[in-house]
Amino acid sequence: MSDVFTRVLPHYNPSVWVAFQLLLLNDSVYFSAIFLWTGEAVRNEAEVRMDILVRIKRLVIAGQVIFTEKAENEMSADGLIPELVYEAILNAPAVTKSLRSRNPVSGKREMLYVIKGLTFDGLAVYTKGKILKYAEQEVFYVLISSKRSTD
Repeated sequence: MSDVFTRVLPHYNPSVWVAFQLLLLNDSVYFSAIFLWTGEAVRNEAEVRMDILVRIKRLVIAGQVIFTEKAENEMSADGLIPELVYEAILNAPAVTKSLRSRNPVSGKREMLYVIKGLTFDGLAVYTKGKILKYAEQEVFYVLISSKRSTD
């Protein structure tokens, strides 16, 4: 003889509900929890970073990249041109780090993304930047780009 008891409860994320099931089968109890999505999916940090990387790569392909003066100076000192930075970003397998930061001018919180990638010639390039709106368009704003890792 078996009985199934199901209870659906809200999760801490308002778009997710959890269905708990207890199955009583031949004097044994089996437990399961099933996540039910009501709109947006619950995703892990790796998936979110991949979405960010895809957005950044699309901005690079569209030419929507701005370099700070500091990044341009670092690139010049390392013999890098913008195209090499673009190659490294496009070849990067993942966002290496996501950093919470505070904008020194506005004081607002922002996310910075560290990307380590290789050019087509195998040159390792370290880039740190952020996605922002500039002139009503989304751009990837490069703060640092160099051949040297800053780790």
